[in-house]
Amino acid sequence: LGLRSVIFRSKDAKLFAKAEQAGNDGEADYNRVVSLPPQEVCLGNGDIPATQISCGQHHTVVLLQNGDVYVFGNNNHGQLGQGDTTIRGAPVKVDLPIGATQVAAGGHHTVVLLSNGQVYTFGNHKSGALGRSSPDEAVAGAKSKKAWNTIPGPIPGIGARYGRRATWIGANGDQTFMRIDESLINAHILAASKVFANQTSIGLIPTGEENAGMKCLMLNKLDGSRTHCGGHSQL
Repeated sequence: LGLRSVIFRSKDAKLFAKAEQAGNDGEADYNRVVSLPPQEVCLGNGDIPATQISCGQHHTVVLLQNGDVYVFGNNNHGQLGQGDTTIRGAPVKVDLPIGATQVAAGGHHTVVLLSNGQVYTFGNHKSGALGRSSPDEAVAGAKSKKAWNTIPGPIPGIGARYGRRATWIGANGDQTFMRIDESLINAHILAASKVFANQTSIGLIPTGEENAGMKCLMLNKLDGSRTHCGGHSQL
């Protein structure tokens, strides 16, 4: 349900849209609003059913059964993830590294949960809703004319490689929500830790500023029990 549009899915997983169209003055002309009848929306080749629909204030996000994500509507904040701010009156596919499992639309931003637990965002960033900041020009390329927030990008530190997988996402207004499933030990922590062992135990000592909040961890080889060491007991 958008501000002035309704998107719904039929029993056979087809997508339909019903909207109100304003006059020539756009959103400011509320006296000349025409209600348009429901129309079927074709996504891709039309053979893959839609499994989820999410509407922002003036844009729509649709997830297909195969993990593809399609968007359409207003794009003044880059909420369609196309690398520009051009309005799309027909569905366009969002370029993502792998398939998605869930989508969420805020007022002027979009959130996508990928199958590996990563969360990609794009759109309005002024209130911090994207969960990521502008990349350095040295990384993004000073010659690039695309605004960073109009291109889908991952929220840092979230994903299988970090042992912090997102399992659910939500968005409302200029806010983004995530549910995180965090592992005690993962490849990212192991790569930034010193590992030692003896006949009875395996130990990990965190190194680097990014692991400053982690304590030394001791794992018992016999029963799998673990002990955290910190403060005066830190090795």
